[in-house]
Amino acid sequence: MFLSYSPCASNHKIKIADGSLLSIAGKGSVILSHLLTLKNVLHVPKLSCNLISITKLTNDIKCQANFFHSHCIFKDLNSGKMIGNAKESGGLYYLDNGPDFKDQPQQISTCFESSFVFSNNDDIMLWHLRL
Repeated sequence: MFLSYSPCASNHKIKIADGSLLSIAGKGSVILSHLLTLKNVLHVPKLSCNLISITKLTNDIKCQANFFHSHCIFKDLNSGKMIGNAKESGGLYYLDNGPDFKDQPQQISTCFESSFVFSNNDDIMLWHLRL
């Protein structure tokens, strides 16, 4: 899954939504498609879902995210070309891995949240803390 990887010291941790701390095993770069590479991705083995911060994604890759009721489209800021998309399911947007991943044994299951999906401020804060 990681293109490059560097282990982290055992004292590096993240705080999750329930307030507990989880150890960061390492960080590195992950290629999601030939157009989409994420840098400085944290490897937290005890997390059950891969989450992407939209702010970090759009800043790092220099793209825009256009949200719709059923999907999201990512476009390169310079060319305007679509570089990725995601489908909404149960209030989360799941990144479409596309044809680049069909031959890989482990599919990347990545989701992210958009705060306008939630109707309750507690839910928004919970997802904010998770990200």
